[in-house]
Amino acid sequence: MEEKLATIYRLQNRGDAQNAYCCMTEVPTPWPQALCQCREWLAANLGKYVEGYHLRLSTGEVIGHLYFAMSEQALFPYELESDVGILYCDWVQQNYQGMGFGKRLFDTFVDDMRQEGAKGILVEATDLEGQ
Repeated sequence: MEEKLATIYRLQNRGDAQNAYCCMTEVPTPWPQALCQCREWLAANLGKYVEGYHLRLSTGEVIGHLYFAMSEQALFPYELESDVGILYCDWVQQNYQGMGFGKRLFDTFVDDMRQEGAKGILVEATDLEGQ
């Protein structure tokens, strides 16, 4: 059922970035300008410092995302060899969690990393509450 409910697509151009960061659209945010700035940053840096996938309903609404970069293009100077996928952020909106969408996003990422010959995946993580 979830296959028909939503599809995953890889971000290709600046227009795709206009639906980015669905995590900030499901709750009121005290920084409404931050969403516009984040989307502009993603649009300007897509293919340079960031790549990604969106999970989109048949209505066109984006309800999930996964953003990443390869180690040689990472935002931070990781001490890694080249050709390692770095997972920056993944999210599925709360109303759609528990339906297998997060797994589908991650599986798509892993499959693409395998096809591109990536040596592995590094997942950014923190113990900071709220992040």
